[in-house]
Amino acid sequence: MGWFADVLARSMGNSLGMGPSMFRRTVETRDIPVPMRDGVHLLTDVHQPVGGEHLPVLLMRTPYGRRGAGGLIERASALRGFQVVSQSCRGTFGSQGTFRPFRDDAQDGADTLDWLESQRWFRGQLVLGGLSYYGWAAWALAGAVDPSRISAMVIQHAATTVRPIFRPGGVLALSTLANWVYLQSIREGGAARAWWGSFRRHRRVARALGDTTPQLVDIALTGAPVPFYQEVLHATEASDALWSDSDHSRVLTRKAPPTHIMTCWFDFFLDAALADFATLTARGAQPRLTISVGVHFPDAASMKIEHPEMFAWFRAATDPSAPPPRATAVRLQLLGSKTWHDLAAWPPPATPHGLFLTADGELAKTPPQNAQHVRFSYTTTDPTPSVGGQLMYDAGQLDNRALERRPDVLTFTSAVLDNPLTVVGVAHLSIPVSTTAATTHLFARLTDVAADGRSLTLTDGIASTTDESAGYTAQLEIDFSATGCTIAPGHRLRLQLSSGAYPRYEAPVTSGTITLELGPHSPAQLTLPAISLAAAAD
Repeated sequence: MGWFADVLARSMGNSLGMGPSMFRRTVETRDIPVPMRDGVHLLTDVHQPVGGEHLPVLLMRTPYGRRGAGGLIERASALRGFQVVSQSCRGTFGSQGTFRPFRDDAQDGADTLDWLESQRWFRGQLVLGGLSYYGWAAWALAGAVDPSRISAMVIQHAATTVRPIFRPGGVLALSTLANWVYLQSIREGGAARAWWGSFRRHRRVARALGDTTPQLVDIALTGAPVPFYQEVLHATEASDALWSDSDHSRVLTRKAPPTHIMTCWFDFFLDAALADFATLTARGAQPRLTISVGVHFPDAASMKIEHPEMFAWFRAATDPSAPPPRATAVRLQLLGSKTWHDLAAWPPPATPHGLFLTADGELAKTPPQNAQHVRFSYTTTDPTPSVGGQLMYDAGQLDNRALERRPDVLTFTSAVLDNPLTVVGVAHLSIPVSTTAATTHLFARLTDVAADGRSLTLTDGIASTTDESAGYTAQLEIDFSATGCTIAPGHRLRLQLSSGAYPRYEAPVTSGTITLELGPHSPAQLTLPAISLAAAAD
């Protein structure tokens, strides 16, 4: 049935923007036991175009399985001129050993490369790529070997480090962690089990998050404690071993392979990926960056954007006759207008655009003349819910109107814009806050308010107060996740403040009241990176 799978793969590749097939048939070798240095063997599949045994090798390492839709993607890539090697991470899908997420992939990737280089069909050209864990595993391998052994990398919706994914701003990303742990628990045991588990995911995860404390969510989801879940739960400090062991950012300070980073505004890897790009650029490398308006799991439209860029990057690095990659460093799609723009750098040069919070709910151009304060109370029995944003599921640019009607949510809204306002980069909120609780969170979100009242998410950020600040005024500094948007004339900008976004983030431990101190001496100020698109393109 290999011919039928090739037909399906060719069709899938066409629908996902991979470009025309260069070959008609592939040969698949399954379940090759590749040895690791500790005696463990990892199962590996090789997809080769018939007559293409001299072609570059695309290595994809994954804990999510080598067959099904993933196998078709790999066949489709082989039909387009690559020998595709797909390997299951240790402890997954027949590979020996124990799966320790984000811990063993540097060493195992290096051993796999040693094995590849001993194969007669390997001609010295290796490219790495893939989405999410695939992309992180590519960074792990690149950090463990001489970078000259890798011809090129395309990192899709991933980064060199994972702490910003599971503990952004130091706060537990509960929904992302719970969903990932649940999905890992159902992937093996056959396609029917995986399908049924996926079908039940929303209900199972919602019930676990609603019926138990964060300490017991893994047991509610899988029936037993999950070591990785418990590790993340207790790894509250940046210095904890989980985060240092899974951090491969050291590759950024070396001569990293030619790298193209792809992400999107509502990908929870966004800010970590942008930090990787900035570090590479500062070191003198010439990486490329593409940012679209999508979410972490790309739809067909997003794939049609990313796949042509990916294959163009690979071919430019491995085929002297291929066209060079695009000249511009950054290509991004703006929220709102959804137009594409080429920029010379990230972040682009920006002009600070300041707005001040007032007690009557305005975002004003000048600070209040007199001392003011506003407050809101929140409860742990009905935590402020999350609506869209950088989630694994139910993510993206959703309408916030129902959320903004809650008594535990404050909003501050600008005047109607007479001219378009383009914001690209990282917005910042500096705000004096006091709280009755020992520790709590302050969640800030920016939205684009249309003339019909729709309040669509642009970006958000979160910060925590400390035990020492209870009963005292502390100056909280919140960096929003990066954004790129144009707010149209006739629209307004809105800042939303609350105690959190549950279950995207863990809820505050105790109920309390947060007071915002607004006045002329220590004003609460929102600063936006406003840009001119024409100037940023130079």
